Amino acid sequence: MTQLFKLTADYQAATQAIEAMLEAGEIDLATATDTLDGLGGEVRDKAIKVALYIKNLRSDIDQLKAAKNSFDSRIKSAQSSLEFFEAYLDQNLIKSGIREIKSDLVLIKYKKLPAIVDITGDVPEQFQRVIPEKREPDKRGIGDALKYGQHLGFAVMIDNRTKLEII
Repeated sequence: MTQLFKLTADYQAATQAIEAMLEAGEIDLATATDTLDGLGGEVRDKAIKVALYIKNLRSDIDQLKAAKNSFDSRIKSAQSSLEFFEAYLDQNLIKSGIREIKSDLVLIKYKKLPAIVDITGDVPEQFQRVIPEKREPDKRGIGDALKYGQHLGFAVMIDNRTKLEII
């Protein structure tokens, strides 16, 4: 199948040749018109096919966008349900004092997490690290100071953290 750009190039070349032949008197106007109409028809037919392909692509894109929006909505709903049921399970296990459940299908247990530093006030410069164009608390340095017994009025060590695992 001939490509549109080739048909267009052939049509342009034929137009120039026919114009030259008309000027030289080698062909009459009716023959020139019929010849150009025939060649132009191939270009028009091919252009219609390309345009229809473009319309199909636009339709595909619209359908894909609609499907994406539907999936985004489903993801958001599933994420919300996940968060609810994780919190529900966690709260009820804590209230029941259950720390671990084993079955053939699932293992539910609380995993000890590392201690973290919770910044509760203004951090002095000695406990800050410099990041180009940005200053932020040096939690590692603050954590080390707290671990070795230094009392800091701007931070506390939160220990005994747990995270519910479903394996």
